[in-house]
Amino acid sequence: MPEASRTLFAQEAVDMADLFRMTIGAEPIQGEGDIFDVAMTAPEGVSTGGGVQAAQHLTLKPRKAGAAIVVGVANKATLTAELRTPAYLAQQWRRRTTASLPVDPVLYKALFDRMSAFFASQGFIVNTLDAAPEAGPPPPKTSGRRFPWGMVLVGLVTLAMAYAIWRGH
Repeated sequence: MPEASRTLFAQEAVDMADLFRMTIGAEPIQGEGDIFDVAMTAPEGVSTGGGVQAAQHLTLKPRKAGAAIVVGVANKATLTAELRTPAYLAQQWRRRTTASLPVDPVLYKALFDRMSAFFASQGFIVNTLDAAPEAGPPPPKTSGRRFPWGMVLVGLVTLAMAYAIWRGH
């Protein structure tokens, strides 16, 4: 039974976090030298502002030291979930650190699929964030010279004036 002090949105978000913890969060995933617990945040206060502050982050928390890896966000008020693909996580990790992602991509893909199925079964619209295409080689540099349009204009004006003078005689 919901606590009397929580709003409906807040209680639904807490219930969702509990269900996530008992199903998806019950299976941690192995990483490089650590085990990562799968977690979903729950509202800390009694209200989510009518659902305005209803975003709940999905994270991989290392049991040893280290920062959590945000793998998605869910919103019970809008029934939307945004999940980050293995390629997206790896790309973002490379941008922020010099090391490779400390989670096995194959194990994370299995978790990604379980999270996607979980949210779909709860009536959520599931969106994914995928890696952006890697930048290709830079375009070839130009010599810095531009076409001399000014000279062409001066030439045309000169020709027009010469023609007008010639026609006038």
